[in-house]
Amino acid sequence: MSFLFLSQATEVLSQCEYYFRRYPFSKLPIPREDHARNMCEFYFGQYYVIENRMKEVFKNIKALRPGNTIVPGRIVSQFQREFRQELRMRNREIHHEPFDDSDLDRLLITRLMSTSPDLSDKGWDTEHMHHYRKFAATWSKRARRRSADAKVFLDAIARMLLENATFLSD
Repeated sequence: MSFLFLSQATEVLSQCEYYFRRYPFSKLPIPREDHARNMCEFYFGQYYVIENRMKEVFKNIKALRPGNTIVPGRIVSQFQREFRQELRMRNREIHHEPFDDSDLDRLLITRLMSTSPDLSDKGWDTEHMHHYRKFAATWSKRARRRSADAKVFLDAIARMLLENATFLSD
């Protein structure tokens, strides 16, 4: 089951591509920059989930077959190196401050300008939507690319299980 849970976590990560593309709150008091920030934080958090579920898979294999030939340290270390930036951003967002970058700041500023009564007809709403679409497209592509990278680790673990874990034949 722990491998299934790991697989599900990588699937959730791949779904982030679609979450970034969609803003379902147009009639609610949730601004686009908050949705974007929340999605980024969710996206970064999935790497932590995957890392810990990966460790759980290896822990369960060791408990089931203490003498197995699988060496988990190397693959976990490789995962941590590959996704260092995402794991650091998740750590920073959880323990220090909300995720922030200049694109999110631009979304906030253009929204504030677009809602100002003095600037209502100055094109700020168009500017805001332009920046939001650009942000969403960039992060959607990133989520697609990086989730494919994470699935490489899932596939490697699956191959290790099939090739080395004798408990599967029990």
